[in-house]
Amino acid sequence: MWLSVISAVVLLSAFVTAIRHYSLSLTYTAVTALAMVSLTMIGVALQQETASLARIAGLGLIIAGLALSALAG
Repeated sequence: MWLSVISAVVLLSAFVTAIRHYSLSLTYTAVTALAMVSLTMIGVALQQETASLARIAGLGLIIAGLALSALAG
């Protein structure tokens, strides 16, 4: 429970800070993507979830999509 509360506070703080400097579409995409990647990594580290090749590739695609979106505009 405490991990979810900490994650929510960090996510909301990052979103509010980022939205002051960047467009809403980029900010929302970045915060959502980074939350997905971070929570997956936390799950692997703390909950002993499996880190399959497909999961790692999916996270890589999320990061690549975010980078492409940031470069596009």
